[in-house]
Amino acid sequence: HQAQAGISEQQWVVLLLDRSGSMEGQKLREAKQAAKAFIARRNPSCEIAIVTFEDQVQVTSGFQKASNLDWVIDGIQTGGSTALQDGVAEAISLLTGKQGRKAVLLMTDGLANASTMYPGPEGQARVIEWARQEGVTISTIGLGDNVDANYLDRFGETGGKALLSPTPQELVQAFHIQQDLLESELYFELESSLPPNGARRSLKAVLKMGSQSVDSPQTSYVGFGFMPLVRGNHLPFLWAVLGLLALPEFLQIVTGTLRTWNFRRSNVRCLGPGDMHLGKRDRNTSPDAPGFQVGEWVVQCPSCSRPHHTRSWRYNHCHCPQGDGGAGSICYARYLPTWLRRTLNWLSGPWRESENGPRFRCRCAGDKDGF
Repeated sequence: HQAQAGISEQQWVVLLLDRSGSMEGQKLREAKQAAKAFIARRNPSCEIAIVTFEDQVQVTSGFQKASNLDWVIDGIQTGGSTALQDGVAEAISLLTGKQGRKAVLLMTDGLANASTMYPGPEGQARVIEWARQEGVTISTIGLGDNVDANYLDRFGETGGKALLSPTPQELVQAFHIQQDLLESELYFELESSLPPNGARRSLKAVLKMGSQSVDSPQTSYVGFGFMPLVRGNHLPFLWAVLGLLALPEFLQIVTGTLRTWNFRRSNVRCLGPGDMHLGKRDRNTSPDAPGFQVGEWVVQCPSCSRPHHTRSWRYNHCHCPQGDGGAGSICYARYLPTWLRRTLNWLSGPWRESENGPRFRCRCAGDKDGF
């Protein structure tokens, strides 16, 4: 498999300048001169932003291609402590989402001693990881003899360089070196045809010019995705498996529905003139209990043939010797999945305690108003 590559010439650079109190005087003047020289030599496709930091971080100038930023640099004044890592984080945030070559050029003479958002070694590790995720390289220039070289070297994990400049002449030279690195580096976007199955793959770039070639160190990457990519049309197989899993539930619903339909057709009826159940009573044995009247709906127990009012059948058991009937023992809803019955119960709303709490409104036993 081969990957297609495209080269982007757009460059985005953030000049991150330390303006803490220790930079006052000659250091700041030399840093300003070097920054102006860097901007004057920039590539026409390069957009530059300027961020400064001391106790606080300030975006002094957003991205622009204007070559005359001298007035912005001349306006930089020294302040308090060194919130270095917060400044790096602000520079990365400006570059987030940009397409092309993205770099931060940091110039400082001290250690991070005032960062609040990204303090300590953990804060440095976090901004480095963020830069790597966004494809941002961080190059550093250390001023003076008291710079912690190991601290600045750790920013090189992003692909940048760490340079020291103890003299003004070496400071200008350091800026030129960083600019040459930006101009000479190629930025590739790779689009692979390999399946996104989460496998780790090796990657090696080879640059050929005529009969000469240069190889990059071999690296690796993990393709997006967590499951192997399945080729071909497997939807019929998937539907067959889902059908087999749903078959028992489906058969239960069908057989239960047929049973309930047959029960209602055979055992539930509206009393008419001359019906044998007129004047009889159900389980209510009170002497003043009214008997069945014409036009009332009754349920006849399939086991003992005792008649019941539909609501009496729903709320109670028949207590016949066979122990059949009542309390929803024959109901369409009984054969629905538990989650669906609970949903229907909830949608039915609250009922009085005498009616056994909330239940799905059902006319399986002939209730005209449902239950």
